[in-house]
Amino acid sequence: MTETEKKSPQEIKVTSENLPELRQRIGSLREQKGREPETLKLIRSVRKEAIRLGEHEDVVNLYWEEYLVGKHLAMEARDKGGLWNLPLKAKGILEGFRLMRNSANNANKYIDKHHVENCRPRSSRFLGEIALFKKNYDKAIGHFEKSIELFEQSEDWPSKVNALEISGFLAEALILSGKTEEGIDVAKKTFAAYDEEDGIKLKENDYYTWAVWKSGCPIKTWQAILAKRATLDEPIKKALIHMLDFAEQILVIPDGQKTWGDKNFEFRKNELRAIKKSAGI
Repeated sequence: MTETEKKSPQEIKVTSENLPELRQRIGSLREQKGREPETLKLIRSVRKEAIRLGEHEDVVNLYWEEYLVGKHLAMEARDKGGLWNLPLKAKGILEGFRLMRNSANNANKYIDKHHVENCRPRSSRFLGEIALFKKNYDKAIGHFEKSIELFEQSEDWPSKVNALEISGFLAEALILSGKTEEGIDVAKKTFAAYDEEDGIKLKENDYYTWAVWKSGCPIKTWQAILAKRATLDEPIKKALIHMLDFAEQILVIPDGQKTWGDKNFEFRKNELRAIKKSAGI
C-alpha cells in the first residue's frame, strides 16, 4: 500500500502529477464489492480538485468512475434473490440508475463545455447504456454504433480496443429491440474477437479488463434474451450456454499475475449465477 492509499480523501493533496495514481486507486476500489460509499467519497474529492487544476480528461473519467459505481449498485440490487424483497430491489436499481444517468449526462456536458474530444467516443457508450435503461433501444443502438465507429477509426490501440466492449452492448441493444438473430450474431462474433488480434493484445496487457469485457459479452446477451423471453433454437441455445460456461472459466487471474481489479471477479460471478438460475441452466 502506497502512502497515498493510506490517506483519507480529506488528507490527499491532488496534483497533476499524482492524478494517474489516484485514478488507479479509484478504479481498483470501485471493483471491490461493498466499498461503494468509500469509492464515491474519494471520486468526488479528487474530481473537485481535478476541476480546479483544469485537468479536463481526468474530470470526465472521474464522472465515469462515479457512473460505474452506480452501475454496480444497480446490478447488485437487480441480482438479489427472492420475491420478498422486490421493493428493495426496485429502490436499489433506481438509486443506481440515477447515479449512472447523472454521471453520464454531467460527463457529456463537461466534454461539450471544455471540448474534450478524445473522450467523446466513450461518452456514447455511457449515453447508450442510459438509453437502454430507459428502454429507448433505437437510441441506444445509435449511440453504440457511433461509439464503435469512432473507436475503430482511432490509430491508438488502447483507444481502438474499446470497440470490443461496446460491441457487447450493441448486441444487447439489438436483442432488446427485437432484432434477436442480428444481436446474437454480433455477440458471437464479438466473443470470438477477444481471441484475435486486438483482443489477444488486451489479454496480454491487462488480463483483468480482458476477462471482464469478454465475460460481459455473453452476460449481456443472456440478460437481453431473458428480458425479451426470446425463444432459441437448440443449436443457438447450446452455443450461448457454451459462451456462458467459457466466461465463467476465464474469471480467474493466472498464477503469478498481479491485477488492479478484484481478483475474485465478484460482480461478474454474481451476474453469472443470477443468469443461470433464471435460465434454468
